[in-house]
Amino acid sequence: MRSFSLDMRTKHHKLYQAIVSHPLVEGMAGATLPMPVFRNYIIQDCLYLKSYTEYLRALAARSTREAEREMLLRHLRGSAAAEVALHQSFFPLLDISHTMLEAAEPLPGCAQNALFLKETSLSAPIHSALAAIIPCYRSYLEMGRKVLSHKPDHMIYSKWAALYSSPEYEADVLEIERAVDARATAETELDMEAFYVRGCRLEIGFLDAVREVADTAGGNK
Repeated sequence: MRSFSLDMRTKHHKLYQAIVSHPLVEGMAGATLPMPVFRNYIIQDCLYLKSYTEYLRALAARSTREAEREMLLRHLRGSAAAEVALHQSFFPLLDISHTMLEAAEPLPGCAQNALFLKETSLSAPIHSALAAIIPCYRSYLEMGRKVLSHKPDHMIYSKWAALYSSPEYEADVLEIERAVDARATAETELDMEAFYVRGCRLEIGFLDAVREVADTAGGNK
């Protein structure tokens, strides 16, 4: 049976690899990413996760398919909540306080991603809104696998990778890909592809923004 999600990963392989092989990911895999850079990534990702959880909640409210709606709510309570908990577990290690997080401003790449999620959750057709989020799901699974396979010599990177490479997270990735595949038809695929590609580009933009701030501040010296 043809899979829209697999077709997109194949057709847009270069975009997908730009996420999975991003210098931030390579740095975690080799345990060479400076800790201030990872700290900045965690702060920005915490800001992103607020938009991401709102996105899942909004799509669940809009979905007219019971199984799809239950899946989104389950992911909200499961993997999304686990991501938030993981990030918070790093706060003492990275000297991040909740007050500091509340005062943090999103970098352009994070802000653009958040705006895209908000606008898409409100106005895009449900099939396209779901297609927009699968690059995030799948790329983090592969990023986690990549980092873990290199056995980074730092507990914090291994712990980060353990969540995203876990069987539980993989199950959520496969489940949402099946839901997206079920939405793909000859009439919807073109629009879904446009949102998929936009989702890929915004993932790259998010990682680039964190990296560029690190370069400017000398975080990679």
